[in-house]
Amino acid sequence: MTLRFIPLFLVGLLLAVPFPSHAADETSDQERSFKMQEGEKKLIPEAEVETSTSPLTPISPGTNQPPYEQAKAELIKAFQFSNAGNWEASSDVALEAYEDLLALHRPFRVKKSKLRKEIHEAAAIYIDSSIAFILQGYKDAGKTSEAAEEARARLEDLRDVARNYPELNKKLNNTIDRI
Repeated sequence: MTLRFIPLFLVGLLLAVPFPSHAADETSDQERSFKMQEGEKKLIPEAEVETSTSPLTPISPGTNQPPYEQAKAELIKAFQFSNAGNWEASSDVALEAYEDLLALHRPFRVKKSKLRKEIHEAAAIYIDSSIAFILQGYKDAGKTSEAAEEARARLEDLRDVARNYPELNKKLNNTIDRI
């Protein structure tokens, strides 16, 4: 094919492609509504969205803290939850602090030894509060064999953090043996 026939060929292709019409859209909408009336279920149900003209207010304040300071604040909050006996919240916040501290490369003006100590503290709070929470659930379930199996499985989930620290791993093994 020569170069002078290429534009004519492209124009021919464009003319051969049918263009959708507005009438076809109305027909398909009518067909859809008819099918819905016959009892056919939609895959995604329509949702009613309420709108408001009032300004939006954030429900949690944004943090402009550096990542290290934020992780330290999470560690302090986990310690406070632990002291208050709120084991589930303490476990969740301590795990978040642990992961945030692990993700940090050595922050400016923070010694490696201090960072390692804080990571260890977060791991210890996470393991201790998780064990307490799981044991409480085990007792509440009546110490049945099903509850013991569930507790052991949940305790094994803590292994990925405990394996890095011999004393935490030993504490986890002792708890699993007691159940």
